[in-house]
Amino acid sequence: MARLTGIDVGTVTRTRVATGPDGQQRQPLAWAQVAGIGVACGPVALDSETAQRLCTTGTPAILVRRATVTADIEGMASAAGILTATGGRTSHAAVVARQLGKVCLLGCSELEIDDSRRSCRIGGRTVEEGEVISLDGNGGGIYLGPIEVITERPERELAAIAAWRRAATA
Repeated sequence: MARLTGIDVGTVTRTRVATGPDGQQRQPLAWAQVAGIGVACGPVALDSETAQRLCTTGTPAILVRRATVTADIEGMASAAGILTATGGRTSHAAVVARQLGKVCLLGCSELEIDDSRRSCRIGGRTVEEGEVISLDGNGGGIYLGPIEVITERPERELAAIAAWRRAATA
């Protein structure tokens, strides 16, 4: 119970990728390891400066890097999500993304970045900087374009927490 002290369960939600009318999800371009949960959608930004610039116009981006470094912190903070070609659950991108509460996918073996052309290839598809991608931080999928997102309250889990709280004060 001590770990739940100070958490307002009335504000707890989770996001997930919606399924189509046939109950199926779109096919992702590629998969990556999940390091920060949720769903994020936005234009590709290949450096922190671009991510920050897009955010100042009201458009949080997806920061796409081979790997993040300390100098990327401002871009990571302003981005809606982070995608890297390398890294694992304890990499710089993973640790910082979790601390910032950002969606983060990493270790995408199908991600190649071409800085000179300001584009990347994801799963064999060329994606230009500024083109919209979506990250599914629950399942690890990377999608071209925006995806429909469902925000819901985890009622069963919240009911269990409420019961724990009642039992602790009884």
